[in-house]
Amino acid sequence: MYELKFQKDTKSSEIYKIGNYKIFLPYKVFYRSVSRTNEGYAMQDSDFLDFKIVKIKNLDSNNITTKSMYESDTEILKLIEKDFNSGKSRFNWPD
Repeated sequence: MYELKFQKDTKSSEIYKIGNYKIFLPYKVFYRSVSRTNEGYAMQDSDFLDFKIVKIKNLDSNNITTKSMYESDTEILKLIEKDFNSGKSRFNWPD
């Protein structure tokens, strides 16, 4: 079982490592209108959702994938670690 390990802080993100992947968790928050596909994440009476675009990089091949995440930073990190160690993948782990 792999653990997500903090690597370093940069001006724009925190960098974590799990297996042969680097995870870039940005500080920048984006906003998106609530729609049918993301309404489960919306606060009551809110028109906008805040989200972050997480970047996953394969260190062997340098392939990169991104994922919009609506959860808090700690929840995002838990989901990434759980997903990496499970058989069913929510994330697109680049080959």
